[in-house]
Amino acid sequence: MSDESQPPDSTRPHDPATGDSILESIARRTGRAPRTSLHDSSDDDVSPIVDPRAGSIEEQLSKRDRAKYRVIGEIASGGMGVVLRGHDTELGRDVAMKVVHEGLADRPEVVERFVEEAQIGGQLQHPGIVPVYELGLIADERPYFTMKLVKGHTLAKLFSRRRSPDDERARFLAIFESVCQTMAYAHSKGVVHRDLKPANVMVGSFGEVQVVDWGLSKVLARGGVADELAARDTAKSLVETVRSGPSTDSDSMVGSVIGTPGYMAPEQARGDIECVDERADVFALGAILCELLTGAPPYVATEGRTLVQMAALAELDGARERLAACAAPAGLVKLCESCLMPAPAARPSSAQEVADAVRDHIAGLENAAHEAQLTAAEERATAERSRRQMQAVLGAAALALVIGGGLWWTTAQRAARRAQLAEGFEEARTIALEREQEGAYAQAVDAARAGLALLESRDASDELVGKARALVERTEGALADARTAEAARERDERLLEFLEDAAMRAVDTNLNAEPNEINESFRAAFQDYGLDLTDDGLADRVDELRDTPMALPVALGAEGWIQVLRQMDENRSDDVELLTSIALDLDDDPLRTEARLASASGDANALIALAEEALAADAPPQTLLLVGSSLVRADAVAEARLALIAAAERFPDDFLANYTAGVTLIRGEMEGNPLIAQYLRAAIALRPDLPTTYIKLGDHYRSIGNSVLAARYTQKGMSMTSYDRWNPRAVAEDLMASGEFARAIEWFEREREQYGSNVDLDGIIMGCRAALGEVTPDAYFEWSLAQTGRAPTAALGPAYVLTTRRSEEWYDPAKALELLQPFAESNIPVTFGFTVLARAHIGVGDGASALEALSRIDLSEDAAGLANRSGYSLLLAAALRLEGRDVDADHALETARWLRDTLVAGDEEAWSKSSLIMDFEDFEPVAAGD
Repeated sequence: MSDESQPPDSTRPHDPATGDSILESIARRTGRAPRTSLHDSSDDDVSPIVDPRAGSIEEQLSKRDRAKYRVIGEIASGGMGVVLRGHDTELGRDVAMKVVHEGLADRPEVVERFVEEAQIGGQLQHPGIVPVYELGLIADERPYFTMKLVKGHTLAKLFSRRRSPDDERARFLAIFESVCQTMAYAHSKGVVHRDLKPANVMVGSFGEVQVVDWGLSKVLARGGVADELAARDTAKSLVETVRSGPSTDSDSMVGSVIGTPGYMAPEQARGDIECVDERADVFALGAILCELLTGAPPYVATEGRTLVQMAALAELDGARERLAACAAPAGLVKLCESCLMPAPAARPSSAQEVADAVRDHIAGLENAAHEAQLTAAEERATAERSRRQMQAVLGAAALALVIGGGLWWTTAQRAARRAQLAEGFEEARTIALEREQEGAYAQAVDAARAGLALLESRDASDELVGKARALVERTEGALADARTAEAARERDERLLEFLEDAAMRAVDTNLNAEPNEINESFRAAFQDYGLDLTDDGLADRVDELRDTPMALPVALGAEGWIQVLRQMDENRSDDVELLTSIALDLDDDPLRTEARLASASGDANALIALAEEALAADAPPQTLLLVGSSLVRADAVAEARLALIAAAERFPDDFLANYTAGVTLIRGEMEGNPLIAQYLRAAIALRPDLPTTYIKLGDHYRSIGNSVLAARYTQKGMSMTSYDRWNPRAVAEDLMASGEFARAIEWFEREREQYGSNVDLDGIIMGCRAALGEVTPDAYFEWSLAQTGRAPTAALGPAYVLTTRRSEEWYDPAKALELLQPFAESNIPVTFGFTVLARAHIGVGDGASALEALSRIDLSEDAAGLANRSGYSLLLAAALRLEGRDVDADHALETARWLRDTLVAGDEEAWSKSSLIMDFEDFEPVAAGD
């Protein structure tokens, strides 16, 4: 450090009050201008200058009397502003200066967010957050703020230098813990970062860790996002910013996606800004931990899929596979997986919870190292003691041999020899008992047997030999008991593992396993556990299990087996009765007991009352699932929904709770309910290895007309199982409705391989090829006309193409009517066919014929989902308009729009290619009178 006085310098910045700089003013009064400079570390750790041309900003600062800042050059540029490296000539320190881009200075929302970033940094006082020094304006009214110039390397750069993810894991965990602690502090102040990633973490040369770039941060009201929505007008944030007051147009960009997709929580990627709270940062922390442990963030771009799409759909299969395969400790992997849960409620509630878990892990490593040192020392001492003890035993034997020389028959010598043998046996007994106490039962037996062998081969007293034999018997008994206990533990673990797997396989019934197959696996598992339903000793085995920790799992397993038996064709009432008795005997929970009895007797009213009681009593998931599934079997689906939704909401990390809630909502004719997708997606996140959940979710999206997501999830599920258990037609039609004709042909060809060719399939494939331009419109029409002689329904696919205004080249409703004539005369009840017929009549302006075709469509809820009913209402509106019935047409059009809005709400992007939207483009102009 140097301390020197310098004369006033006319080039120094000026004090606005006197015309002098502050240092000049001091020098004028004292005669000395103090100037202290500290030694600095190498500038290698500072972000390099990317543009030295920053003179214009320095000139603007001078005009605002802020000439104390000397601008060295630009070091970075972002979406809102440019970051400069500057020097404060009065305090003698380097600073980072951020200035709004010149072209954005007139946009209020940009300026507000920029000022908010400065205000947040100024109020967050923590070693892990870069301090803000000053906020001001340059001459052209652009705001700027200065802050500490961070010197070091980003965590992203440090990650890139590793040879493998296992390198320096302890060091990176310490850095990660610091990041978590910093975010815990920010969360305590109501601030959410929303762009956490390794590139926004700076690690200094001396170990300092700082989270940077708070430009996308959000200030919550007290209590997080839930309270923020309820108290937006009155609640005060712990951090005050320009946007903390009454809500304005720039308060939160609803529906926008901000952040870095590779590290982004699903709710953030979907643009659900109102749902983004501390748990979005927790997801990002999990993403950083994922990269720390595996070498890559959760989402890695693939061909045809953007990172935003992957993040919005929480496509985390790849991340979970990498985590499962990495060499990191299981506790860290589990923590990472919990942070990356798609459902926010299933994640740790804040960064503090993550920080505590990492701290405990690091402390555990230190304790384990200390314990290992103590254990090693103890083992060395034990080994030395054992060596001395065994030497004593052998010494006694050797002494006995010496004594047994020439003086063998003298009484005194015999007594001395027996005393030596007793001492040697006592040493062996001590070793045996110590080993038994330590749980080393085999070693205890060895020591006891050695002591007995010593006595039996010498002139030992009968009493001492009896003690030795008793010791052997005792240690052998302890060893046998230990082996029995270990076998019982292994048997418990086998059954528990089977029951968990069986519950999942029951979900996959008719896909990966038939009910008969699952039934036999249950029978074998229960027999292995000593619960053979045909054995006379079954009651005794059940008595043994009562009041043990395995009683409830076995009872619930019996319930699962009962569900499988009920799916089988043949009557298995005897087995069901036996298993019900086992469940009742082993599980004495009053609610579950009454539910089993009511289910066995088919008493729906009793089950409904029990469901209300279970909901009021905050019952565990086992009770809610049992009552809910019993209500489903009793056809009380509406009441079952309440219990099963409660189970999913209260226990978001329970697969069966989420899955059962989702499929019950589908069965309850609530296909438009967004909770279906929420629960089934959560189930997929918890058990991504089960194809049925994907296919059920695909069915849901298909029922509401979202062919894009229907194809995506159904393809995923079908790719995990054999095609002979599921018709590829569903995926093919979804792809065709989404306009992906080439891929649709692939799946239609799979159907041909599986089920053979038919005229309908040939027509659909030809239609896809025509849509791809491989067949001309005239050739396609002639081919289709020839096929109608094979089957009246052969014209449906071609006629649909001719009635869809995807291009004027193909649109020809008159030709469609010609193709449909055999079908119209056949009276075959095909809803799709009458829909296409109505479209064709509307296209040629024949409203009356269109209404007649629509009257033949089955609109019952079992036959038509929301998407079909919306399409029907749209066609009805167009037909009524042609007939001059404008009032009725307006009503039908309003119904169609309401149904469409119900389906599309919150998922516009996924709907952009769906067939329902195309229908609106085709027919709404007609319905409006065009």
